[in-house]
Amino acid sequence: MSKSLQNIINDRESFRQRIHEEFEQIKLNRQKAERTKENLKQELLNQETLRWYHFKNKIENQREIARKRYGNIPLDMVCFLKPKDEYERQVERAKEEAELALEEHRLYMAAAAPAPDKYAAISLESPATSQNSEVQRGTSQGQLFVAGSRADLVKPQTSKQHIKKSKK
Repeated sequence: MSKSLQNIINDRESFRQRIHEEFEQIKLNRQKAERTKENLKQELLNQETLRWYHFKNKIENQREIARKRYGNIPLDMVCFLKPKDEYERQVERAKEEAELALEEHRLYMAAAAPAPDKYAAISLESPATSQNSEVQRGTSQGQLFVAGSRADLVKPQTSKQHIKKSKK
C-alpha cells in the first residue's frame, strides 16, 4: 500500500509540476505578445514619423522651389503648398467625381424623361399636318407616315394595336 500511496503522491507532484510549467509558459507567451505589440506600435509610429518627415521635406522642397521662382512666401501661405503628386491625385479624384456626377445626371435624366411615343404625335396632329400626312400616305400605300420622325414607316395595324395597349 505504501508503494501505491507513493505513486499517487508522485503523480500529484508531477501533475503540479506540469501545471506550474504550463502556467510559466503562458506567462512567457503573454510577455512575448506584449513585447511584440509594443515593438509593432513603435515600428508603426516610426513609419508614420518617417512618412510625416518625408511629406514635410516634400513641402519644404516645394517651398524652396517656389522661393527660387517667386521670392519669399509668407508662412501662412505654406499650408497651401502641396507636393505635386498629391495635387495630381486631388485633380484626378476631382475629375473622377465630376465624371461620376455627370453620368449619374445622365442616368437620372434618361430615367426621368419618358420614352418618345411615335404614335402620340399622330393623334396630336393639326388638320394642316394631317392633310400632308394623307398625301404621304397616298404615295406609300398601306403604310403610315409618323410625324416627327424622318424615315420611320409603320404599318397601320401596329399603330392601332399600340393605341389599344396605351389606353389600357
